[in-house]
Amino acid sequence: MALFLPGLMGLFTSARTNPVFANGLLLYPLSYYLELPATFITNVPGSSFWLTGGYSVLCSMGAIYTLRRFKTYPVLNSILVIGAMMLLSPVFAAIMNGASSPSNRWTFMFTLPMALTVPILLNNLKKMTNRDFYWIIGFFGVAFLSLFYAFNFNFGSKYASMLFIAFAMLVLVYVTRTRPKGLYLIVLLAMFNALTVMQQNRTIDLDPNQSNLLPTKKVEKLIDNQSKYFDENKGETVHTDDGSTLETADALQKNASLNRSYIQSPLGNISGMISPAANLAMNGSAHSIETYWSYENGAPAKLFNNIQLLGNSNNDITGNFDRRAVISNLMGIKYWFVNNGGANPPATYKPISDKKINNQTVTKSDDVYPLAYTTDQVVSTKTFNRASPTKKEAYVAQGAVTNALPESATSDQFANQVKSVKIKKSANAKATQTVHYRFTSKNGAKPTGIYLPADASLAGNEIHLEVSNLKFKPFSLYQKATYATNAHNGKAKKAAALPDGKTDYATNTKAYKFNWLRNHANSIGKFVDGYRVTAKYGRTERIFGQRGQNNLSYYSPAKDATLNMGPAKGTSQQQFIPFSFDTLGTYSFDVNVKTIPVDQRFDAVAQRAQANAVPLDIKRDAITGTVNVKKPQILVTSIPYSTGWQSDHNDIINVNDGFVGIKLKTGTNQLNLKYQTPGLHLGLILSVIGIALLLIFSVVLFFL
Repeated sequence: MALFLPGLMGLFTSARTNPVFANGLLLYPLSYYLELPATFITNVPGSSFWLTGGYSVLCSMGAIYTLRRFKTYPVLNSILVIGAMMLLSPVFAAIMNGASSPSNRWTFMFTLPMALTVPILLNNLKKMTNRDFYWIIGFFGVAFLSLFYAFNFNFGSKYASMLFIAFAMLVLVYVTRTRPKGLYLIVLLAMFNALTVMQQNRTIDLDPNQSNLLPTKKVEKLIDNQSKYFDENKGETVHTDDGSTLETADALQKNASLNRSYIQSPLGNISGMISPAANLAMNGSAHSIETYWSYENGAPAKLFNNIQLLGNSNNDITGNFDRRAVISNLMGIKYWFVNNGGANPPATYKPISDKKINNQTVTKSDDVYPLAYTTDQVVSTKTFNRASPTKKEAYVAQGAVTNALPESATSDQFANQVKSVKIKKSANAKATQTVHYRFTSKNGAKPTGIYLPADASLAGNEIHLEVSNLKFKPFSLYQKATYATNAHNGKAKKAAALPDGKTDYATNTKAYKFNWLRNHANSIGKFVDGYRVTAKYGRTERIFGQRGQNNLSYYSPAKDATLNMGPAKGTSQQQFIPFSFDTLGTYSFDVNVKTIPVDQRFDAVAQRAQANAVPLDIKRDAITGTVNVKKPQILVTSIPYSTGWQSDHNDIINVNDGFVGIKLKTGTNQLNLKYQTPGLHLGLILSVIGIALLLIFSVVLFFL
């Protein structure tokens, strides 16, 4: 209990507990069930919901043999039946995945009972009847229909080799009933079966142009490179890539206590590896704010969701902060390490040198907030909750969101600098605060989006697109086929219309459409993949939409989104912000534009927090410090809130929707915070009680 109870309590307060149970699914899409038999004999590439199969055909034969003799092997057969039933509903998968997303990774455990059926089969070959073979042939028939469906009835698929293996194994088992020496051939064929499945599914690892496997020396170099990232809170002389040095000392380090860094992926040209990219920096001295864990504090995730921080997820609650300047500084990010050719950092971050560290440009913000600071600017949770996402971001920047002190409203509040900008649905339309947008995929559709009128007052602001009431209806399979056919015909007509084009007799519309339907047959009932809408403003692109229900790490229902389009640019001219859509269907949403200052107006707010910084002494599981205030105020920190933070005389509160704060009294306040893992004390007590009861029970049994 000393480990279980804290772990359970941590799970229920983590960011992973927020999503909808089982991703909102009661049943899997039809395609999952149609591909399920094929998955038993080979892992279908891109199989849904992390279902792991690929059992040898001998395992399938063994399972059928034992199931037909249920009373002879009741325990094993019960496990097989329960396991098979669990594969039919996402609810069971979600339960096995910690009551979160419907992941079927638990099927790795199913390998053991499946494997146990093989020796039972081989030891009872002489007892096999014709009915056993009828059932086996029937299952193989269903499995191979499923396999061909999964591969769009492509008989040239490399997975068709499983047909030969199954037929050969069936013949060998039948013959070995009367000729025991056939067992050697069965073993060899089973080994070949295993190698075939492995080759089919791991071929990419042998292709240097596709594999994500890294040579050992390059991994060691990656780890060694992390030592080049420096501690943001010390004045150090650090070495750059060309052997020169860089000084990092500045005046902010005295009272900041702890600042952080954001390090873009250090993996170079390796992509698709989120976890190591985010976590590698922990091997160095930098305090990297981004981590990728399945078990993160859910308190800051609440704020990030409230300000609709684009790109964050249940596993990676910070993401890249949508490169927003205000929230990045508020979270104490002092340095932003930028990859060559990578996206620009937030507006307030500027290069400190032309020298690079790990082939990254080091940018720094002078508006970074200290770890702890005092404020008398208080916003009530009621006012905060009624605000737009952009204004919520401004509220937490200007002071403290809490009900611990009365709300203090002043005319010069930073949140009052957040403005709504009128926009147009077309170039010549009347500008309005909100535009209702509806789009249906069409062949040859012209670029569509919104227009931002010329307005010189936009300079010095970040442009935020606030999208709400997002809805999407996907095209049916037949509608998709019609769209693809029309696109094909349009391409053929353009080619024929060229000066040197030839008269088109080859285009066969019906044949093309039939072939398209055949090649996409396995997408029937498969719309769980989500969709994406891309908005572009100058060179800045942002993507919003809905992650698919088959996304087992990031799914979260989304009807609203806020996109940081970066600093305002070209304000003297009307700007077009086009939308593009990656999935065929009908989209509808409302969009409005908000601006938030990132110029001297934000500088003033950040400098006020810096002037009120409270130095803290940070030790293992303890924080101490001293602060003197002339009236009741709030100590604000960017330390994630947890009930594990305790104090004998400080009034610890939750501020800014997810962070540790302290209600300060007039005069000198001695700060003394200690951290104890929630549930640890009770867990230890229960463990001691459990051990005592076990000893008593053992003694009683011994003397009885």
